[in-house]
Amino acid sequence: MKTHNFKGSLKFIVLHQEGTCGHKHRFYGRAVDCLDKLEDHGTQATIAETRYNPDLLWIEDCLLKRTSVKEMANALAG
Repeated sequence: MKTHNFKGSLKFIVLHQEGTCGHKHRFYGRAVDCLDKLEDHGTQATIAETRYNPDLLWIEDCLLKRTSVKEMANALAG
C-alpha cells in the first residue's frame, strides 16, 4: 500500500471541534465558502493550511478524542 504523504501544493482544510468540512481545498476561496457555511449554522471553524496530504478521517478522530482545533491546525502547518 502506497502512502501519499508527500509535500506538494498548498491545501486548505476547514476544521471545527467535531471534525472537518470533508474537503481538501486547493484554493483559499473554496475553503472560505465552507467556513462561511459552517459559521452560518452556528459552528465555530478555522482554516488550516498544509502541504501534506493528511487523512481527513484521522483528523476527525483526533479532534473528537485527543486534541483541539488550534493544536490540529498547528500540527498540519508543521
